Amino acid sequence: MIAFATWVILSPRWDGSYTVTHLYVPWVLLAFWAVSGFLSGKKTLRDRAMLWYLAPFAILFTPQSYLIVSNRPWGGQVKAIALLVLLISSICIPLEEGPLDAPPCVVSA
Repeated sequence: MIAFATWVILSPRWDGSYTVTHLYVPWVLLAFWAVSGFLSGKKTLRDRAMLWYLAPFAILFTPQSYLIVSNRPWGGQVKAIALLVLLISSICIPLEEGPLDAPPCVVSA
């Protein structure tokens, strides 16, 4: 869901910051999943792996208009990089419900 919402934002036909609102639902679901795992006492995802999800969301949901270098705004570029990091991390880092010491799932043909 996170990868799909990120892809929708990366490929719009129109311009506007309001397209980031498509990420509110995946962010809320991720936050509920992380908090429920924390409250239940199960550690389902490493802290560093969770940082690859939460750091791009923090960048995307804050105004980046203060990033000015040599009188040029860089907020849009930073948000684009954050979207790419979020897309890559949502594809490469699976969110699993199993314990961390469990062997990875192997799909046989």
